[in-house]
Amino acid sequence: MRFFHSLLFCVCSLLLSSPVHAWTFIDRAGNQIELNWIEQQDLSQEEQVFIDAFLEAYKDFSIEQLGISDKYTFLKSAFQDVVEDYEKGEINLLSAKWDGKVIGFVGFKDTEQNNEVYIAQLAVDPRYWQQGLGKELVFSIFDIKQETERLVVIPRRINEVARQFYAHLGFTVSEYMHPGYNPQKYIGYEWNKAH
Repeated sequence: MRFFHSLLFCVCSLLLSSPVHAWTFIDRAGNQIELNWIEQQDLSQEEQVFIDAFLEAYKDFSIEQLGISDKYTFLKSAFQDVVEDYEKGEINLLSAKWDGKVIGFVGFKDTEQNNEVYIAQLAVDPRYWQQGLGKELVFSIFDIKQETERLVVIPRRINEVARQFYAHLGFTVSEYMHPGYNPQKYIGYEWNKAH
């Protein structure tokens, strides 16, 4: 009997200390959203959400203002970076599904700083904006990296949708920037657990 209790204690301790890899989130509209850390190779639904979200965010800007030759081609290429990082195991991806269809995702990468995580990508289907899903995705990092102290992200300066979103979540303008990124086009933001 003592062995059984010890075994039960070990199993319960393991379950309580392990991250949850799937859970349900109820958005402001009452939709029951399934969130899962991605473990499959097919990211086609995530790609479509990415394209739809950024086409909406950039709808009022010309290709000249964005400094690209074609919005769709640019977004397809940008998402390919996510796929490559995922295939190399350099990014953790979380997908949000409603009624079996992907409606959002987030990608996290470790930085060179201890307890700092970079939000490599975040996209939510525009039909589900302002329902709390983006916030749930951003702070889901604590499911797999509880020790995270700082989140960093680099949206395009022209992407007012993203900039307002991160400011709303308590992110502040930061000096954080990747080498090779043009600070005239991009702006760093950070969120600190201590604040």
